[in-house]
Amino acid sequence: MGERLVRGAVNAFMARDLDGILTRAAPEIELRSLLTEAERPLYHGHDGVREWFDAVFGVFPDWRPQPRAASYDEDGAVVIPLDVTATGVGSGAPIDQTYWLGARVQADKIIFFGFFRTESDAMDAVT
Repeated sequence: MGERLVRGAVNAFMARDLDGILTRAAPEIELRSLLTEAERPLYHGHDGVREWFDAVFGVFPDWRPQPRAASYDEDGAVVIPLDVTATGVGSGAPIDQTYWLGARVQADKIIFFGFFRTESDAMDAVT
């Protein structure tokens, strides 16, 4: 159940469907971003998700996370590896790397959604 909900949010993100993300997110969601970690690593609530969404596509308009099969999905905790490609709008610098999405689901809503450099870090954040 958790993986399906989280994967739906990732698919909505890939489709640039902010409302599709928000319908899956609890009003008190906490979002952890790697992209903006120097300025702002955490976003809170639906307003925070909107700000993060705009920040990501403002810097990387072609941001494309390709999810693989979940490496963990148990007791409301989900970890999904993402192969990400993008090009920086200002620098033209390409990104081609793997990140791990760690999420917590409670009462059919995502309460935590975070991006991590390692699977271990994602697991530690959600289990």
